[in-house]
Amino acid sequence: ALFLVFGYLYPVSQLTKRIVAEKEERVREAMMIMGLTTAPFYASWLVTYIIIQLVTSLSIAIVLKVSMLPKSDFFIMFLLYFLFGVSNICLSGLMSAVLSKSRVAALVSPVIFFVAAIPSFVLSGADAGTLVLLSLLSPTAFAQGMSQLVQQEIGGGSTWGNINESIGGYPISVALIMLAVDIVIYVLLTLYLDAVIPSEWGTRAHPCFCFVNPFRAWKRSQQQGDDDEEMHDGRDPNGAFEPTTPGRKPSVELRGVRKEFELPSGERMVAVNDLSFNMYEDQVFALLGHNGAGKTTAMNCMTGMLEMDQGDVRFHGHSVRHDLAAVRKEIGYCPQHNILWDEMTCREHLRFFARLKGTDPAIREEAIDAMLTAVDLADKAEKFPFELSGGQKRKLSVGISFIGGSSVVFLDEPTAGMDVAARRHTWELIKLMTKGRTIVLTTHFMDEADLLGHTIGIMAKGRMKCAGSSLFLKNRLGVGYTLSVATTGAAQNGAIINAMRHYVPHLEVLSDGAGELSLRLPMNAVPAFPRLLAHLEDHGRAMQIRGHGISVTTLEEVFLKIGHDDDKDQVIAEGGGNDADEREMTSVAVAEPRKLVFTNEVAHAKPTALGQYKTLFTKRFRYAKRDTRTIVMQMVLPVVCITFAMLLTLIEFTNQPPIAFDDHGAYGGPTNIPYANCPANWRASLPSAGVLVNATRAEELSTYLIDTQMSHGADHRLSAQVCADATMRPVHPGTGLPLAPASVASVVFSNNSRYPHAGPL
Repeated sequence: ALFLVFGYLYPVSQLTKRIVAEKEERVREAMMIMGLTTAPFYASWLVTYIIIQLVTSLSIAIVLKVSMLPKSDFFIMFLLYFLFGVSNICLSGLMSAVLSKSRVAALVSPVIFFVAAIPSFVLSGADAGTLVLLSLLSPTAFAQGMSQLVQQEIGGGSTWGNINESIGGYPISVALIMLAVDIVIYVLLTLYLDAVIPSEWGTRAHPCFCFVNPFRAWKRSQQQGDDDEEMHDGRDPNGAFEPTTPGRKPSVELRGVRKEFELPSGERMVAVNDLSFNMYEDQVFALLGHNGAGKTTAMNCMTGMLEMDQGDVRFHGHSVRHDLAAVRKEIGYCPQHNILWDEMTCREHLRFFARLKGTDPAIREEAIDAMLTAVDLADKAEKFPFELSGGQKRKLSVGISFIGGSSVVFLDEPTAGMDVAARRHTWELIKLMTKGRTIVLTTHFMDEADLLGHTIGIMAKGRMKCAGSSLFLKNRLGVGYTLSVATTGAAQNGAIINAMRHYVPHLEVLSDGAGELSLRLPMNAVPAFPRLLAHLEDHGRAMQIRGHGISVTTLEEVFLKIGHDDDKDQVIAEGGGNDADEREMTSVAVAEPRKLVFTNEVAHAKPTALGQYKTLFTKRFRYAKRDTRTIVMQMVLPVVCITFAMLLTLIEFTNQPPIAFDDHGAYGGPTNIPYANCPANWRASLPSAGVLVNATRAEELSTYLIDTQMSHGADHRLSAQVCADATMRPVHPGTGLPLAPASVASVVFSNNSRYPHAGPL
């Protein structure tokens, strides 16, 4: 039974690892954002592997029937293996609900399975009630069932007629019932723990959500008007925010969304600082910010991938905090990482997500073909993702987000990795798909945000710094206008600059090179522009000017200005606002890397094998030291398991008296135990009177017993033994020669079978 149980150890660990890998790689959460729920997710794993277990169990039952267990009923053997296989699938799901790293799952799941199987082999002397309780661990239930199956095979075999009979009080029927009970318990625990245990991705439910959620729903239904607490608006008080159109109802509302993370030092870092703004239908909301500004975290909070600490988000009136399932029915999602499987073609990916979104089967294939054409992948429909370029994979991810008619679509850097032509094609698709939808776009391409964004919000350090149309932001936050002047080789740039200063005294020289001059004109100098441009037209030829042009501030300049202002505020806050200190910090920050990087020592470095070995060893040592879970799994846990197994052997479940030769008065008097060639203290270990016989061989003792069978008095003689007979050695059946050396002596026990019962053999 031990080998039969441990034959399932590897499949259980691999299944657990696969389920956890989908969670770790955020594939599962991305599918749930697109409308998938927990029950179908686990049911798909269960049904898939039940089919595998069905074939496996049939094969094993056939092999056992024709070889080891020919007398036993075939269906009983099949049912025992099939229920155990299904329970292992459910056990894998249960372990995956509490694990979040696939590497840890691959290490922990075999250990858990091993511990669950230990009781059936270590506690073999336990009573039936204890074994039934331990059968809540499915490996123990299976091991007990197999043990009964093998023992009954010695008789007439296990059949439906004797399925309730047992050797030791644990029939096969109990094993089958307990395996079925284990399946139900594991499934319920999986669904519960998956909902309440915190994980890196996703939102967790209250531990008593079965009772709390209905109460909260009833409480909200009893409240009049807005049932949410007052949310703090964390927008920058000095920021620029364009007023919204009065009376227009937003499709997405963010109310004081806040998310904090705990740093290794124990401090709290605010990733999203009380974010509050609205988004509207038929619009693209472009969310901008430097790396680490909180864009992706804010998007993850909006989609429910991360649990927000405070605040709420509403999609057409549905709350992310209270009605996430309804919210996700409206969401399409294109994350930074591609949600693609190498085993599925482009068409199969779109079909998969279209079915998740519940697309009408009558138009599903037509919608898939239209989407393939829209993302310019019609000729790649039957290609696998590993056959696509990086830009084509992004196109497919964009198509997935739009399939199914989602009313709110999140595009997290959708054109990253695309070439110029592909980017412009995707821009046109996004413009086309805006009708009837709200699209949330994050990007690092300012021209993309400028072209697509009806409303543009810029974040810095988790806070919304400004929001409005592109024109509004440029007018309010722009650094001015840029005047570009093309000159001939004989032009005097200094004279041109002085002439311009006559009209705009506070202009700034951006570049002063041969053939081109670039000047920045402040926003308040707009009234002087007609006279300035007229001067260039009238005197341009004389000043050797070939042409000129003026342009408004770009969105990139606005973005950089906000980022610069935010960094400056940070320096002032930390350094006390001392300009000299700020200049010194800036000079050190610029000069120090040059000193460290651009040196001859670095440029002419020569690697050595010993140096590389030391580097790798240091890296692996630090990695191992910081990966405490692996250290526990590899060093501490084996010791704990062995100690646990040893402690289990000390537990006594039955109080059995020691076996003795004494009849305890059953025969009306004491017993007589002859012995020969035994140690000096042998007689002291006998519970009754021992009789020393002068003999060295079992044959001599046997002769003595026969000769004295009628003359040993009133004492009962039940047994006798000779402790060491060197002649009693195994011999070769062909040659008759001893197979063991003369030093090997046998203990021979003689039993008197004339009595109703005699000494144990």
